Amino acid sequence: MARDVVALLCTLALGACHSDRDASPAAQPLAETAFYRLGLVPPLPCARGSECRVQLALTAIGGYHLNDRYPFKFLYAIDGVDQRADTGTFVRDGAQRGTLTIAFRAPATAATAKISGTFKLSVCTDDNCEIAEPEVAFAVAVR
Repeated sequence: MARDVVALLCTLALGACHSDRDASPAAQPLAETAFYRLGLVPPLPCARGSECRVQLALTAIGGYHLNDRYPFKFLYAIDGVDQRADTGTFVRDGAQRGTLTIAFRAPATAATAKISGTFKLSVCTDDNCEIAEPEVAFAVAVR
């Protein structure tokens, strides 16, 4: 409980505290269940009209591991930006962790790129697999 409070305070106040709960020390929580946690690695601000990257960190928890045969992807839209066919590139960082990176062109006039979508994932135990499709939304600063 105390570690959860510290992690929450770090996320809200400092935004970059270390926490062993996420695939990245600075991941901001987006979705969580008893078998996975999905977080946003805080992105650097993007330059208007430039190519930007965002990373979503997935951690299997509670005795689960990433499903080796599942095509992890993020189906997303960005306000004010044409939809891309790209669903991200998923890289496994171990049996329980992986990072999905999406690339997009920042809006030319907006102060933020508002990204929303469905993260498609699957995690398994030795006996059972769970498939989830959490809806997530976040914003990236554009300068």
